Order: sequence, then C-alpha cells, then structure tokens
Amino acid sequence: MTMFHRDGSRNPALWGVVLAAGDGRRLQSYIRKVRGEDLPKQYVNFIGRRSMLEQTFDRVERLIPARQIVTVVSKSHLRYGAVRSPACPPCAARRGCATRE
Repeated sequence: MTMFHRDGSRNPALWGVVLAAGDGRRLQSYIRKVRGEDLPKQYVNFIGRRSMLEQTFDRVERLIPARQIVTVVSKSHLRYGAVRSPACPPCAARRGCATRE
C-alpha cells in the first residue's frame, strides 16, 4: 500500500491509530525528578514545548488527514488533559478519540 498518490496527495484510504494509553512506568522516576509529578511520558515535553504525543500527531498528520487519526488513551489519562490538549481537542470532529478502562 502506498501512502501517497502519484500526484503527491495523501492517500484518503489510509487511517492512523495513535496508541497513547501507556503509563510510562520505566521513565516514571526520571519524570518525577524532572517535573515533580507523575505523568505518563507521552504528555511530557522532553524536547521543546510540545509533548511527545503532540509531536507524534505532527508526524502522523504529514501522512494522514487529521480527521482520519484515531487516538487511544487510558481513561485515567483524562485528568492530564489527554484529549483536551491542543493536539487532540475533546473528541472533536477533526480527530476521533477512544478511551480504555
């Protein structure tokens, strides 16, 4: 399957799934030391001002239209603003959001 048509446009049949439900346990002590709080790594901005999740959206949206990207987050991550961040507005029409228990 090609991601782009011959004319360079994005493939409308392609969908993306961003899996962001992990708790980031391996980096938890480092994040607590640096940030002073427990925060899953996908919501941390290690480089620049944007979180790892926002940077992932930036990369995916180069290949797939935003309306065809589904984001999966843990229900417990909602308290971190997971689906209310600028990268993923609250289950807006431009991006689907799903949560797991």
